[in-house]
Amino acid sequence: MKAYLEESFGIFEPLHSEQGMAKRLPLYLRSNYDFFTSYLSGQKVLWAELKNPDQATPEQLKKQSDVLQEAADGLPVIYVFSNLEPWQRKRLIEKKVGFAEPFRQLYVPSLLIQLRDGHAQEKTISPIIHQLKPPAQLLLLYHLQIKTLEGLLLQEIAKMLHYSAMTITRAIRELSAISLLHVEGIKEKSISFNSRGKDLWEKALPYLASPVREIWHQDQSLSNEYTRLGGETALSHYSMLSPPNEETVVIGKDAFRLIKNQYKRLDKKYGSYRIEVWHYDPVLLSHHGEADKLSLYLTLKNHNDERIQGALKNMINEMVWL
Repeated sequence: MKAYLEESFGIFEPLHSEQGMAKRLPLYLRSNYDFFTSYLSGQKVLWAELKNPDQATPEQLKKQSDVLQEAADGLPVIYVFSNLEPWQRKRLIEKKVGFAEPFRQLYVPSLLIQLRDGHAQEKTISPIIHQLKPPAQLLLLYHLQIKTLEGLLLQEIAKMLHYSAMTITRAIRELSAISLLHVEGIKEKSISFNSRGKDLWEKALPYLASPVREIWHQDQSLSNEYTRLGGETALSHYSMLSPPNEETVVIGKDAFRLIKNQYKRLDKKYGSYRIEVWHYDPVLLSHHGEADKLSLYLTLKNHNDERIQGALKNMINEMVWL
């Protein structure tokens, strides 16, 4: 297992034995496993090697995985097998049970990692993606609207977007998994997108989500350097629609956490101003008073008003793409 991790991920730290874990397990599980911990993609994980793997079904392993994770204070649990039949791999994946079969397959759903050895002895790492996480979405929208990230080093991108290098690495892994970009270079890695402009946007759209994390209302305006106009208020600036009675402003979750205590009458339902708290910082995507067009589209794309849908369509059609 150690050699497999070294070859696949460049992990050279030892796996630490965690046999003390057995003391925290129910009696029927205490003698069934050998436990080790290490780090995988920056996350500490628990490796669990079954002493009698032939005696456990995938259904039993799913139940035991939940017990082991609780005993390990929430660490991702990854079973280690020397050999698995194809049907066993399939059942474990169906049940979203993490497992490792060294030099054949690694599946860790909680970390969005799936690694298989190909027929040509090449390994491919591909996250299991249904929807991009906020950092990956921000990276894509920044590239489409603010500044091209083509050819930039990962460290440069992390600095521009105010994320850690590890977060950007994971974001790029997600975007690569859905074939929106690929990584170039070995020591100094940069990215290259597989499409441009509107074509890239349309290919990414099925994986994009509204950036809105939570919504608040209040009677005092929240407009400041951390905010942008959002919702129908911003759309009225981009189209012929009349502005709504209730003004909407948007703010990133980190900035909102900093200034939230300044506003004493925040309410979930009532107020003259509507505040959308976003997963990422809207200021990074807009150099003027309104939220960026692509994020705005994502916040309103499911609105049932035909006028709004028409305005959104026109806004996208009139976009100037980088």
